[in-house]
Amino acid sequence: MTSRQWQDDDRLLSEMVGEAERAALPDSIRRAARRAFAGRAAGRSGVLAEISYDSLLDVFRVRGELPGGGRILSFEAGDLSVEVEILGEGVTGQLVPVAAGRVQMLTLDGVAAETTADALGRFVLARPDPGPVRFRCEVAGAVILTDWVQIY
Repeated sequence: MTSRQWQDDDRLLSEMVGEAERAALPDSIRRAARRAFAGRAAGRSGVLAEISYDSLLDVFRVRGELPGGGRILSFEAGDLSVEVEILGEGVTGQLVPVAAGRVQMLTLDGVAAETTADALGRFVLARPDPGPVRFRCEVAGAVILTDWVQIY
């Protein structure tokens, strides 16, 4: 087996760029990536709520999986958190501290569903199709956008 000895960083970089340009990338992946980046840029007008808990990653869960294969997510932005449970055909959630507001569930194609959070901050949405989602919450004049998460 032979191996190339790279004496020149510029030559190595040039060959790497050439290989990357020849790599086939399906148009569907390219479009999804562009929409995701566009959505991220659009989020600059709000506060980003970062994921702080995902039950799929909880290896220390004592009781095993959630009933029905459900999933719990928690996002935090300063003093506000967005708690979400995905179970069966629905998505339920709560804004904490409790406050009425507007909640949208976004996919790469735009707004998949929207609703009003009641006076206790609770909301219910239909479960989205599998793929990346994020939540946009308007509470007391502020806009909070969660990280993207993959729904299965």
